[in-house]
Amino acid sequence: MNRTENVAFEPSGGATYYDGRPHHLGRVLCTVADGRLIVEDSPRGGVHQFLLRDVVEVRPEGGLFGPKDVSIATPAVAINLWCKSKDEVRAITDLVRAAIRNSC
Repeated sequence: MNRTENVAFEPSGGATYYDGRPHHLGRVLCTVADGRLIVEDSPRGGVHQFLLRDVVEVRPEGGLFGPKDVSIATPAVAINLWCKSKDEVRAITDLVRAAIRNSC
């Protein structure tokens, strides 16, 4: 993926955005574009943007019976992208990490 390439994906389980308290976003559309992760909250019409250079952690969780999610954190905010399978967790984690590497 190069810096100008836009990649869109929809986490199957929605998302939760944290800015000191949790905001359950439900269904979201995520786009990696121009050094940013853009999360569009479909039901509410909100947009959250993360500069990839500010991301300090991309942590996949994929327990057998527990939740499956990708946690993406900056110093100020975080988002959990909820998934239905370990394969989806791996694919989103790989996509975001590659975008971070290519944004520098």
